Amino acid sequence: MILSSFPISGIGMRVLVVQSGSMEPEIKTGSIVFVFPDNTYGPGDVITFSRKESLHGVPITHRITEESIVHGKTAYTVKGDANNYPDAEKVSEDEIIGRVRGKIPYIGFLINQARTPLGIMLLIFLPAFIIVRDELKKIKRKI
Repeated sequence: MILSSFPISGIGMRVLVVQSGSMEPEIKTGSIVFVFPDNTYGPGDVITFSRKESLHGVPITHRITEESIVHGKTAYTVKGDANNYPDAEKVSEDEIIGRVRGKIPYIGFLINQARTPLGIMLLIFLPAFIIVRDELKKIKRKI
């Protein structure tokens, strides 16, 4: 499952932070994934999709296991690699955000921490404090 999203305009790529272990060991919790829209999808592809009827609209990343036609439209059976059974509902083409084209393990943990008050303090205020302290030391030495 995915929670955080960073769209990159121009190429349609989205960078998402993985929040659960449903795709482990292929995609570890805390990884970031790079998702690109595509024209065709099929069994074996790892896709990210968002269910329209979902209350939160949280994107999910799972692997396509089967392709079928439902009411004249292509639908996909998907399953997390770590899950024992496929998802109960099929994914329609219009629910697919894109195919996962790359991943970086564990970087998502840092991104999520950067969104917390402590993370902001560590990433912004701590470096600023160190710079100001060093500049004050330089001024003191010159005096």
